[in-house]
Amino acid sequence: MIRIVPVYSDLFCCGFTMGSYGPARLLGIYGGIVGLIYIETDGLRHDTPLLYALPPLALAAFTYGLTMNRATKVLTSISFIAIGGALYLLDRRVLPYTISLMTFSHLLYLFSFMKCMQRLWNELAIILTIYFGGIFYYCFADLFASIPMLVTFLTIHLFVVCVSILTAGSVWFYGSKRSYARQGDLLRFMGLLICLVCSSILLLNRFGRRLQQSHYLIKLLCYLSEALLFFANERTF
Repeated sequence: MIRIVPVYSDLFCCGFTMGSYGPARLLGIYGGIVGLIYIETDGLRHDTPLLYALPPLALAAFTYGLTMNRATKVLTSISFIAIGGALYLLDRRVLPYTISLMTFSHLLYLFSFMKCMQRLWNELAIILTIYFGGIFYYCFADLFASIPMLVTFLTIHLFVVCVSILTAGSVWFYGSKRSYARQGDLLRFMGLLICLVCSSILLLNRFGRRLQQSHYLIKLLCYLSEALLFFANERTF
């Protein structure tokens, strides 16, 4: 652990002075952080929650160096901080707190771009409604009476993720009302779809069919999705 602390410090310093750093350089820095964590934790197997939270925190630091408007910058940054907290708690068997932070993160990120939507993508809304109903029935049909509060938290989380995907998909499919950044819109849509995969794996692992190495997959997919969401707002705003 000690041998890589200076490296992390240097990387975070880059995040605060990145005015001259382009997307490729930022992607390299972020990939370097994830790679170092992967090596240091023996393939994300060791219980080192603080390290697992570092990549989203790095994205939060990077966001503060962007030239987007202040409200969008704050919403995006805090959303990354919240998801970092969720990753910190992921292996701690405190699912309500983990899900609450994930939901809070998605809400903030949704608020950062929702005004860009000009028209609802109805077909996507139907698909997401069917998916939401299916996974709710599969995971929670027999559990609401016994753990109503937890099921409510999880349902709200899944609903927020689906709404975020619907909004992002509508912005990509019909174009943005505020800017013309098709690449950013697509990155956002893809990133949120990956977030839905992460949430689904988490729910299925706890309440459906147990999946092998689920936390390993969740962490890797989360790192990928957060990078896409960062570059989406970086390109758009």
